Amino acid sequence: MTGEMDIINYAKEVFDSEIEELKIVRDKINREMIDVVEEILKSEGKVVVTGIGKSGLIGKKIAATLASTGTHSVFMNSAEGLHGDLGMISKEDVVIAISNSGNSDEIVAILPSIKKIGAKIVAMTGNRNSKLGREADYILNIGVKREGCPLNLAPMSSTTSTLVMGDALAAILIKKRDFKPENFALYHPGGSLGKRLLMKVRDVMHKDEMIPLCDKESVIDDVILTMTDKRLGAVCVMNGDLMVGIITEGDIRRALKRREEFFGGHGISISHLTPSDFIGGNMKDIWPRILRDDFDEQAASKLQADYENFKINHPMPYAELLFPDVQEILTFLRQKEVKIALASSSSMLDINQMLDTHQLRSYFDVILSGNDFKETKPNPEIYLTAMSELGVEATESLIIEDSEKGIQAGKSADATVWAIEDKRFGMNQDKADMKVESLTAIQKLLTASSVKMMNV
Repeated sequence: MTGEMDIINYAKEVFDSEIEELKIVRDKINREMIDVVEEILKSEGKVVVTGIGKSGLIGKKIAATLASTGTHSVFMNSAEGLHGDLGMISKEDVVIAISNSGNSDEIVAILPSIKKIGAKIVAMTGNRNSKLGREADYILNIGVKREGCPLNLAPMSSTTSTLVMGDALAAILIKKRDFKPENFALYHPGGSLGKRLLMKVRDVMHKDEMIPLCDKESVIDDVILTMTDKRLGAVCVMNGDLMVGIITEGDIRRALKRREEFFGGHGISISHLTPSDFIGGNMKDIWPRILRDDFDEQAASKLQADYENFKINHPMPYAELLFPDVQEILTFLRQKEVKIALASSSSMLDINQMLDTHQLRSYFDVILSGNDFKETKPNPEIYLTAMSELGVEATESLIIEDSEKGIQAGKSADATVWAIEDKRFGMNQDKADMKVESLTAIQKLLTASSVKMMNV
């Protein structure tokens, strides 16, 4: 060979040569393939594949393919068979002996013992008249005219034909046994197919004492300690034996980062509070629980003013907190000419930032903040005022909430309350008239309804 093209062309010639030999071997397949298949299917034992040298290497692959596709199969090195491994063969077995010449000494030497054991012998050979061919019960002819080797010496085409003959036999048995992907996965649990078909939730889930649990009234410190101890990045929120939510590490970081930055700067701990203490409430109502024995009106008023200034430079992450389908349902309600009020316990500063950031102000007829009331949720005054300014009665009003305080306030106002299911903080929403998964679900329910709506 003198150039790169010569190398490429000769590589293709080897392919062509072996393909042609495979076609010749293919055309020799006859009734004996049927007999071999039937013998294996009716056998109550296993298939033992045996060979030596390169035929042995091919035999290992054939045995492995059969074993992984529903046929109990093992490989036995012919030389080792002479020294005790014949003990793995029983009279119920089918032995596939591989030798292109059919006269390999190690193969020929074990044939008398196999026959005495009573196992059936299938010869994969290219020489019917060989010692192996004459002793075999069945023959699968793998004979080729020429090897791919330029010297016509190294087994190439013959080992390829043996491999393909083994594949053909395995493929037929797969069909005859009605072998399914699920069966294949059973024997390949480590592969991607095995994992996809066999792995169940129970195989990877954490259970019993490994599960991080907290009560819905647990304080933040306890939640963080549990999350740290279990090292799963989340805590299941329980109400007795019922799981009512889940808090992730990200939830806690987002919920506390802004507040802790402020309170930490003032030397105040809020670790004794729960997420529900903040959700749906107004800070002016929470100061007594934050300061506890240190609470006094003057200190709380100063802290409230400091907190309002702090929020100007540290706005809420509204993109993370706002329901993704809020604009869609607001547009729907506007098209239906439903009156809409926003009645929130949040400060007007927070409300304005949220409305302006997401361009939602124009959807609302009335906008109320908890700062405008002496007491906010769960006190119903904010809802009663909203209904009055909208000019609607409680009986024709619908309140959409997600917090415990908001639900209590809405029910105290004698309105119908639907709660968007809380799946993070374990808030008690049992007092709501209905729980729904999302604002989109509410939109579907309202399509056939004529109620006036106050959006919270």
